[in-house]
Amino acid sequence: MPDSSPEIHRKLPGHRGFRQNAHWMLIVLYFLVQFPSLFSPVIYHGDERFYTDGAVRMIQTGDYLTPYYSSGALRFRKPIATYWVIAASYKIFGISLFASRIPFLLAGCLVIWFTHKTSLALLKREQEALLAAIVIFSNEQFFVISTRSTPDILQTLFLSVSLYGFANILFNRSKARLDYGCAYLGAALTVATKGLLGMVPVVYAFAFSVIAPKELTRPRNLIDLPVMASAAVVALFWYALILAEHGGFAIGGFLGDQVTERLDGSKVYILKNAMEYLIAVLRHFFPWSLLLVLAFLQKAGSIIDFIKENRYVCLFTGAWFATLYGIFILGNLTRSRYLLPAYPLLAVLFAALLIKATEYAKCSQLIRKVENTLVLSGLAAAVLIALAGARVDFRWSAGGSLLFVFTLVPYLLLFKHSNMGGFAVTGVFLVLLYATFFTFLKPVFSVSPVTSLAQCLAPVSMSKPVRVASIGLPHEYQHQLTLFSDGAVWVAELLDLPGKRQLEQYPALIVSENYREELIGYGYQVQQCGYEYRRWHLKDMLALLNSSQKRQRIASMKEFYYVALPRERPGLLPSH
Repeated sequence: MPDSSPEIHRKLPGHRGFRQNAHWMLIVLYFLVQFPSLFSPVIYHGDERFYTDGAVRMIQTGDYLTPYYSSGALRFRKPIATYWVIAASYKIFGISLFASRIPFLLAGCLVIWFTHKTSLALLKREQEALLAAIVIFSNEQFFVISTRSTPDILQTLFLSVSLYGFANILFNRSKARLDYGCAYLGAALTVATKGLLGMVPVVYAFAFSVIAPKELTRPRNLIDLPVMASAAVVALFWYALILAEHGGFAIGGFLGDQVTERLDGSKVYILKNAMEYLIAVLRHFFPWSLLLVLAFLQKAGSIIDFIKENRYVCLFTGAWFATLYGIFILGNLTRSRYLLPAYPLLAVLFAALLIKATEYAKCSQLIRKVENTLVLSGLAAAVLIALAGARVDFRWSAGGSLLFVFTLVPYLLLFKHSNMGGFAVTGVFLVLLYATFFTFLKPVFSVSPVTSLAQCLAPVSMSKPVRVASIGLPHEYQHQLTLFSDGAVWVAELLDLPGKRQLEQYPALIVSENYREELIGYGYQVQQCGYEYRRWHLKDMLALLNSSQKRQRIASMKEFYYVALPRERPGLLPSH
């Protein structure tokens, strides 16, 4: 019998209705704390450019079938769905960084919802479902990916939809057309988003039904021919169209990215991948991974018994991670985000095991001590950040103060009421911590010049779109500039300053300090337009904290960019 204590069985304050809707509160909170990041260029990821550039080109040319690089070259390395999602957002909101990212944040919110629903489908218990939502909600990698304009979060959403449908069919013997639709259309949309990985949940579900035909539904009950036919159309129609229009070149580029290029090289990298991916999972799921390890050390036998009693649920959730892990360690690229589609089901498994662990007094007490230490340490850190803001920047003070208040309030209201209250406060604190870093702390030491550059280039881009040249402007700023100019400015990168005649084909140039004087010698009018900071190191930050001349210290870290125009076009550069 579990060595339970009265405290363990107390619930979150409120009635059953509150607990049933608590996951919606998480989703709303997640959306609100992530919303400022939709406008921030400082969290820009280099891969976003492939999809935003392609979608802008679709809007400007009307060709929604063929993705292109910004240079105009064809790009068939990824399927079409991500481009269409971004292009649809541009149609609604206009071309901007916000419009590029809002669909992906909404997809992240839906992943939380489907994680909750999948837990209910598998375990049929509200506590486990709510904790599963908390675990994925507070996952560091999930938080970062949810505001990137890349296929990763869409792929995670569509696979979550597919696995939710299959979970209902397998474990609940559902005959509902909606569940079959989720199962197969989710897989089909994954194929349209990322490619061959979309086939994996279908194969996985059939293999699973073969393993346990008596306890679960039989393989033949997974078949719904009309839904499967519809899903096949959704999955394959774009591939069929580009094959007809561009031939084997298009499919060859896609297969190279998906398979052949990923298997090149010495297979020693498999061992490296195996270790790095495991470490990444432990890191991304912190502190839940730590709590599980501690609980296992305390009550290994009881947790193993629980796994045996719920072996098919644990196998369904755990083997899905093992399947994706086995696929991705074989590739010669190590990207921890590749495992993100495994995380929703892994969150379901983590939640079930943690809830089981809290039935034992020693485990429960240990878990609560770790959570309490983490949250109180976070509150202390928030105070230090707020105080440091007096010497660094007011945004640090604002971020630290908000982190302190919005962590302290749920801590006082919920933490002592139940284990679930402790889990909720810990998850909320982690999300607030991530949001504080990206919204208030990082922008102090990381800025983008693109807003100023877009303003300076506005006069030459009135007859949009135009292509300007850049020398020394980092890639991420080149592609951000297209978004911040409403798609008006495209950038051609020059490796060095060419002759004057070659420069005349461009209406403007963007250059770093190294080329300013030379362009003035060419007869260009040159004006400073934006800056970035050199990379801040710990010694730079400590020097700033100890400096009595804060502004001068910060100014010394700036690297400026300039817009150069031919002198034959006077008056185009705005004055500052």
